[in-house]
Amino acid sequence: MKHSRPTISLQTAPSADGADPLSKLEMSPVGACKVSSKNSFTYRSPNLPEPIRYIDNPAFHEPASCTAILDAPSAQVSQPSSPISPRDNDDLAALMQHPLLSPKEITQLFLKMNFLKFRAIEELKSAGEAPPSAAQLNTIASWLETAKNIKDHIVYSNARLTLLVARDFATNSLTLDDLVSIGLESLMRCVDLFDCSKGFRFSTY
Repeated sequence: MKHSRPTISLQTAPSADGADPLSKLEMSPVGACKVSSKNSFTYRSPNLPEPIRYIDNPAFHEPASCTAILDAPSAQVSQPSSPISPRDNDDLAALMQHPLLSPKEITQLFLKMNFLKFRAIEELKSAGEAPPSAAQLNTIASWLETAKNIKDHIVYSNARLTLLVARDFATNSLTLDDLVSIGLESLMRCVDLFDCSKGFRFSTY
């Protein structure tokens, strides 16, 4: 018996009470940071609904560079008004129509996404042992939400490659929607792990 895969949603999953998880940042002492690899870090804190994973970059530690990252022109961050379902033919068609990003735009978006996460962590650390203020938590939530929107935009802009590859491998036992679902899951993981400072193209990562 064949089991269907769950629909892929790139939107923040609501909590049990329907509230946005980003609104549930609670005041408590600062957490701890784990080094996953040379430039990859995972930060956990009781102030956060989930860990922050980001790729560090030397520019994040230079004030002048940080301003340039935030102010650099880049592709407009936008997503469909509802989550993409790989089982909906209209949604699959929409994946093919989402505009592609240039290598420069990709780099700018990755830098900004990871810098916003880094900045959120630094803001949490600045509180020391004292609980962060409500204003700090609102600022952190805003930065993380913007970082998530950038991630979604990168995924949507690269999803057509996932669809094109999936079409070549679809069979009766492994359908196109199964392969697209698997591909989108992998694509989202790649966005979290890609280090744009190494000079590689994201499409070949």
